[in-house]
Amino acid sequence: MDIKTQTPTAWIGLKALLPKTQIVILTAVDDDELVFLALEAGADGYLLKRTKPADLRTALLDVFTGGAPMSSEIARRVVESFRRRAKARDEAPHLSPREERVLELLSKGYSNKEIAAIPLLSSLQISTTPSLPFALVSPL
Repeated sequence: MDIKTQTPTAWIGLKALLPKTQIVILTAVDDDELVFLALEAGADGYLLKRTKPADLRTALLDVFTGGAPMSSEIARRVVESFRRRAKARDEAPHLSPREERVLELLSKGYSNKEIAAIPLLSSLQISTTPSLPFALVSPL
């Protein structure tokens, strides 16, 4: 299936109608957005038209044995995408033990005043601490 001649709904629809059908995109388009859109829509492989005939044959046989054939440069982009997500996750701010404890107590229904009665935590710290974790949370 050529990504240029079909819409994403065509791939999704085909996969929904024939879930056991193996869909391999064979296209000249190597745009990251379309690559990921195709894979998310259910494509089982993504090959560029400049793939050598022998490699194309191997890739098509591979998909029938459970593989997910991709041109090497497409596979590299997929790997880099996972690395970027992992790096962003690792760089995400982490809560201090105190912040975790405050959130735990809030989730149990404690008021700020009740939490402030716990040693080493003041009312001011309690009223400002919950806003920090919520400000730090962001999707990948």
